[in-house]
Amino acid sequence: MTVEDDILALMQLKGPVLPADVAKQIKTNILLASAYLSEIASRKKLKISSLKVGGSPVYFLQGQEEKLEKFASNLNEKDLRAYDMLKQKRVLRDSHMTPLMRVALRSIKDFAVPINVTFGNSQELFWKWITTTETEVNKLIHEELEGPKEESVQIIEKPAPELKETKRKKKVEMVEVVPLLDTKREPELTERMSDAKIQKSELLKKKKKVESAPDDRTASFEDQISSFFEQKGIAVLKEDIIAKGKEASYVVEIPSAMGMLRYLCKARNKNSTERDLSSAFVDGQLQKMPVVFLHTGKLNAKAQALVKTEPFKTMVLFKLTDGSKTQRSGSLKTDYA
Repeated sequence: MTVEDDILALMQLKGPVLPADVAKQIKTNILLASAYLSEIASRKKLKISSLKVGGSPVYFLQGQEEKLEKFASNLNEKDLRAYDMLKQKRVLRDSHMTPLMRVALRSIKDFAVPINVTFGNSQELFWKWITTTETEVNKLIHEELEGPKEESVQIIEKPAPELKETKRKKKVEMVEVVPLLDTKREPELTERMSDAKIQKSELLKKKKKVESAPDDRTASFEDQISSFFEQKGIAVLKEDIIAKGKEASYVVEIPSAMGMLRYLCKARNKNSTERDLSSAFVDGQLQKMPVVFLHTGKLNAKAQALVKTEPFKTMVLFKLTDGSKTQRSGSLKTDYA
């Protein structure tokens, strides 16, 4: 059973969990457990709550939404009042709520489902409790509206998109005004106009050149990675540019005394934290590959401490300095370095 299977089995048995629960189950620290949960959530295999327990969200599976109620005591006072009112009434009409209550209903996303109700030529926003059935919603809304026939009411379980007022900018074209030429001064004016057009043309050329110039920082980062791979005799099998010029992921083969070894290589063109290292490590675990971590910025204090602990000692870190040099910041158990 993989770590992911172990986590999902725990959630099926226990219901919504916190990183501390998972850390205890898979015998690791909370930071690494959080990284595992975030990675699984990114692939839509579990959901993340809006409410927080001690600064951490709750992780749950599809169909376990109702079980989040046991964490409701962690809501703040105003959100808890909205929670209690909606749970009791089952359906609330947004236009009949106080401004404070409207804000609170929008905050308790784990329990309040927005629905649009169209009747006649009007449309209103209502909120239903997470487990309120469709039959119950229809009955309560018709009672609230007091009058419209059932067939004239249309209920949609999502709010209408917010209308954002946009300012339309009028396109202003530059128009060159040419005065009537004085025949006596025509040669002089013609020459001046010709010079002006030449200057204008040169300016447009310079502007175009600047706009089309490549991003030096992006090229430099990519060059540093290519140079590193070339220096070490590393073969790239797969490339994934996560954020151009900032972050990339590779599957590579590195020469060793035992032959070519396959690694997951993560590259970041910025400062890195312990969360970045944890995320890279978890990615490697899920893909069953050791990790090489390339970075151009600094590692914060927690990240520096983390790489000295198990199981992060297995990661290999290099700081890229320029196109031809790299600074070793980890230990690689191969003979290529």
